Amino acid sequence: MQTLISTFRDLILHLMPRSIVQLIVESVDFVFVVHPRYASDVCRKYPLLRYVPVWLIEAFSRHLWPVLGPSISGIKTREGRPMKGRVLFCPLTAEQMFKDLNKARRRIVQSVRLGEKLEPKVIGLGALSASVMRAKWEALDGIKALITSGSIYTSVLLRQAAESLARRAGLELKDCTVAVVGAAGLVGSLVSKLLAERVGKLILVDRRVKVLNELGEELSKQVKAPILLSKGLSLSQKADLIVAATNAISAVLSPADLPAGTLIIDDSRPTSTPLDLMEQRPDIVVVEGGVGHLSGMQCSFDFGLLHEDEVFGCLGETILLCWDRMYEHRHLEGKKDLELALELEKLALQIGFDLAEFQWQGRVIHASQFDTIRAARSKDLHPVI
Repeated sequence: MQTLISTFRDLILHLMPRSIVQLIVESVDFVFVVHPRYASDVCRKYPLLRYVPVWLIEAFSRHLWPVLGPSISGIKTREGRPMKGRVLFCPLTAEQMFKDLNKARRRIVQSVRLGEKLEPKVIGLGALSASVMRAKWEALDGIKALITSGSIYTSVLLRQAAESLARRAGLELKDCTVAVVGAAGLVGSLVSKLLAERVGKLILVDRRVKVLNELGEELSKQVKAPILLSKGLSLSQKADLIVAATNAISAVLSPADLPAGTLIIDDSRPTSTPLDLMEQRPDIVVVEGGVGHLSGMQCSFDFGLLHEDEVFGCLGETILLCWDRMYEHRHLEGKKDLELALELEKLALQIGFDLAEFQWQGRVIHASQFDTIRAARSKDLHPVI
């Protein structure tokens, strides 16, 4: 009942001037806009919907307005002041967003404008929100808060995860063939740049051939490692490690096409990997991508991660930008993405961010699973290209 009351309250907040909203809802330092990946995720906010058919959940989310979520606390500013954050839910699922991009953009704009009434310094766009808005950023002109897609710090976490995951499997990243699926996207292009000097061979995969060629040409001038380009998945299926950062609304990596011993970091929302992949193929390890850990952080909402103080990189970037007060002079403007990535990585060390433990769909990846990977690879079942 309390959830329904707050939902209708939020409808009224959309219509109220900022001065009145601030009498009802506490101001915050940052807002994080997120949306459900699947219809089942809507039930995290509205538990009673677990007992109704999926089509009814989808109808509910399609017609729902943006609503406020729980507070984020337990973080302090550089000066030691408690930093306050707020989750804000854009109700459309990933599939609904891509079925109606215009409606998705309207909902995201509504979400940001509601969030702005809380007087945040930074507004982070989570999951597919930034990708949906990419061609229509002008719709957010006039927003005073600094708006971030979260792609920079997410890419940093992915590079760190690739190094750590390879070590856990008994590999050296510098000797590995690594494929980035979705390499032409915001996250995919930057993680490709971060990995290029650290891998033995890099495969860039994306259907946007023009952007892919430009990225490949740029990297080929900067690194000695071979750079291979592909608009299909055939080459990626021969990689030692795959970083998936697509905007696809369904899985694109097929268990049947992946050789034994493959490592996958899946940063796609929804996932590029079947949720039951490791049940079908115990000789493959797949982990959630772009997940960090910030000790002491508290948020009562279940993001589907193992612990309350674990965050996706897009929320992590929002926190970092707010913590360092980068919003004051628009310190992001005019800087290249690689420069910002290195800067945010240093800031993350200062605030205490690190990699979360490897997990997939709320379950820890155990040491025995890496033993299986090493055994599979020792049998020379992994192809060489």
